Amino acid sequence: MNNTQIQNEYSFSIRSIRDGIIAIDFREDSLQTTRSFLIPNANGEVLPVLQSQGEKQLATTDTHDILISESSIIIQRKIDSEIICEFVRPSSESVVIKCDLSFPFYGIGANNWSESIDRRGKKYSVHHRVTQQGNNHMPWVLSSHGFGLFFDSTYPMSINLENKFTVEGKKIRSIYFIDGPTPALALKKYVKLSGLPPMHPAWALGYEQSSRTWLNPGEVDFVTAYFRKKHIPCDGFVFLSTYNGKGALGKWGRGAHADYLEGYQGWNKFQDYSNYNPSLFPQGKIDIQKLTENGFHLIVHNYFEGDFTDPDDLESIWGEQKFLIEDGWEGWWLDGTETVSPPRLTHIPHRGRDVDLLTEDFKDEYDNIWAVLRAKGFYERQRRDFPDKRVYILNRAAFSGMQRYAVGVNQGDYWATWKLMQLQTHWLLHHGTSGIFMPEADIGGHYAHEELDDELCIRWAFLGAFTPIMRSHGHNWRCKLPWGFGPQHEKLFISFIRLRVSLFPYNYTLMHQANRDGYPMMRAMGLEFPNDCYMRSLGNQFMWGPSILVAPVYEKGAHTRKVYLPEGNWVHYWSLKCYNAIKPSASPNFDDSHAQFEKQGEELRLDFNIDAPCGRDPLFMKAGSIIPCREPTDTIPLHGESDLILWVLPYNQETEFELYDDDRRTYKYEKGEYSTQIFSLTALDDLGTFSLTIGKIKGDYDGIVRKKSYTLVIPKSLVLINNVSVNGDLLPVEKILDDEKSLKIEPRGIEHGYSLQPKFIHEGALSVAPLLRDAPSCLEDENKYVIRLSPSKEPLIISFTG
Repeated sequence: MNNTQIQNEYSFSIRSIRDGIIAIDFREDSLQTTRSFLIPNANGEVLPVLQSQGEKQLATTDTHDILISESSIIIQRKIDSEIICEFVRPSSESVVIKCDLSFPFYGIGANNWSESIDRRGKKYSVHHRVTQQGNNHMPWVLSSHGFGLFFDSTYPMSINLENKFTVEGKKIRSIYFIDGPTPALALKKYVKLSGLPPMHPAWALGYEQSSRTWLNPGEVDFVTAYFRKKHIPCDGFVFLSTYNGKGALGKWGRGAHADYLEGYQGWNKFQDYSNYNPSLFPQGKIDIQKLTENGFHLIVHNYFEGDFTDPDDLESIWGEQKFLIEDGWEGWWLDGTETVSPPRLTHIPHRGRDVDLLTEDFKDEYDNIWAVLRAKGFYERQRRDFPDKRVYILNRAAFSGMQRYAVGVNQGDYWATWKLMQLQTHWLLHHGTSGIFMPEADIGGHYAHEELDDELCIRWAFLGAFTPIMRSHGHNWRCKLPWGFGPQHEKLFISFIRLRVSLFPYNYTLMHQANRDGYPMMRAMGLEFPNDCYMRSLGNQFMWGPSILVAPVYEKGAHTRKVYLPEGNWVHYWSLKCYNAIKPSASPNFDDSHAQFEKQGEELRLDFNIDAPCGRDPLFMKAGSIIPCREPTDTIPLHGESDLILWVLPYNQETEFELYDDDRRTYKYEKGEYSTQIFSLTALDDLGTFSLTIGKIKGDYDGIVRKKSYTLVIPKSLVLINNVSVNGDLLPVEKILDDEKSLKIEPRGIEHGYSLQPKFIHEGALSVAPLLRDAPSCLEDENKYVIRLSPSKEPLIISFTG
């Protein structure tokens, strides 16, 4: 194609990027002579006009036709001639978008007041100075109809979806039309366009305990030792700044006492980020090394400020702080700085512009990305100076493109209420549909509220186990410790941490999928099931990867919860009962005591009422899945597993899971140093026959484990098994283990955690012995099959017959 403009009188040109992405570029010199910060690598070709269609000019790509007139641009799919959207009078300051508004919209970043996953019906200000912390609106809109629109500008913008779809802003360089044609594919294409996220260190998928105020070093020793003594998994540990050196009373510091005023000890000296606080770390680096040697990955909190558009200023800040990485710290919590602010001279050398030179236009241009620029500076400099250590950054502000700098986002400081927990679920899902893949919502909320009690905290801990970062934090952080509300609370809280850790092989693969494809770990139902109209607006439940459905309880005192299951078979994690979700119209005589039909418009919707006592929020595994797990340990290991647990969930269709692994701490995976292993499951036939293939481990990296043992767990509610063979050899089936082959259950050092210590296990034996993990379970022995296979590095084909 040649590079002729579409028509000289137009104020825009049209580019075809790739794979269904079309850019409308506004041709003002001030916009196109500089490189875009938000879309760093989007070249493409300017489309020529091929022919006229009446008063409209026609440009075309392999997948779309673009009709251009004096007042509008129409984009339609070639495959069915469907008009997807029309841009009416587009300019660098405003545009009206005509499209099918009967479909819900996602994206636009996140805010702490959204009561729906659907963005329609409201107006959104993309301006952090207006919205403030936790409300991270972004110039990206995703339609559940299967396309997305990105408006390339860092300036303030208004996105209005109240009655019609309009955008008003300033210096919009380009509008990107991104066709999926499913919402999941559109999201993936957008993330690849704006920058794929790097892999976080593996420990980021463990449990993260945040702290705030410390009385003395002895309290640090007690808390960290308690985690290890009680075998409570904990990887990340956050130490906050000293702030003003004092504690707090009243509603801002509930739980404080009179002697607490001088007890506000953070990691650093008062307003000095270059020296340790001797009241907390009297031995400095030696104290840090003791914590790291005990398996804690330390995250340092700060409010570093400066002129983040000035490389010299950033270099100065980094030069003062990189000693922390040298001393053993592994993560940055870059707090505050939602908008442009002058440097704090007491924190850093002042090398930036004078405060008086911070014009309104400068602030408008950089308000939304000020925190992103800071994170970019830390990310690039750490990768330069410590190339073998993966970057971990937590911001309190987010914007488009932030994901490419290994940045997660914190919810901000909000009250601990039941309502907020539900809103936080929407907040988390909105970040995922906006390309931000590592959000976290403080378990239990930030500020104490009269609603904060053990029940709320436990319900929130369940939600936290299925968010990209499982972090407990709060102004009154001590009651957010796993044991903060007493023994029963501790038992339940720990069970969710162990469940999280046991899912590490599955979760790490999900992180890899985000890195490779731009797809979030925590997925709105409408992304996974776009053809189910009820899923598109459902925000009180979500998918964790492709195979796990999570439905938190948001109501105090509730013992049941209504769950809408997608069509298919779903296994309840706690009971292993199978729930068959059908289209209501398919079986009018459908009978299930847990099911309830509801009239929605002209159609029926099938919901299930699920038992949900505290500590047992509804959790389902999708039939037709393979979910790799491991036994929980105190920390996420920095090497591959020698033992894997595979949840095998046969269904009437084939499925596979490609397990990913690498060295879990460096960037060598970018050079091809990683492994994959495919587990494939055949369809379950009418005779109850199916097979599982455990493929060969492909690839290589430092610390790889090729010889593994496997434990297969198969719910009986899905299939009855009479015979099992491995690579053609029939295995003995032992319905009842005799005394010589019994399993001895021994405590693991705490009153509520157990692991199986076998006297003798016949290799490959099929038994009804329970697989007791340290995650909570109310399973009866007869509810599942457990098959333990000898260590092997060869491919295995396990066949099952009913």
